Amino acid sequence: MWGFSFSFRFNILTMKRISLNIISGEAVAGLGFFLVGLLLFSCQYDHLYKTPAGNRHGCDSVNVTYTKSVKPIFINNCYSCHSTAVTSATNGFDMENFASLKDYLTISYAGDGIYGSKFSHAIHQQGYLLYMPPTYKLNNCELGTIDKWIKAGAPNN
Repeated sequence: MWGFSFSFRFNILTMKRISLNIISGEAVAGLGFFLVGLLLFSCQYDHLYKTPAGNRHGCDSVNVTYTKSVKPIFINNCYSCHSTAVTSATNGFDMENFASLKDYLTISYAGDGIYGSKFSHAIHQQGYLLYMPPTYKLNNCELGTIDKWIKAGAPNN
């Protein structure tokens, strides 16, 4: 049997010197398993804060273009359900077809008359019944990039 020992110099509440000795090997092993478990289960991947593909070193909110900034976000997050191949069979919203995308952006949320507001509410997951993407939320960089592109009139550049 092996053990371990440590002591505290003073107890702050009583101002007395105390000592704590643990002689049980099971206690030390239990502490080790606890610390390893804590380390393993404290690490997780949170999809809400993922870095957008193609922009691994930061968010460029100045030079936003459809081809280099917005379309990669759509490809990585939307095309699995909203590509031409998928929507041709279901007659759904085709984001790969730029004309279809522009038509959808003319639909306003609850009649507010703001260009792209229905699409914006869906991707920001605010107030709209169908959140997009349905299983996670785009990060702030992706949302800001799409917002800037829509505010610029959603040009095909």
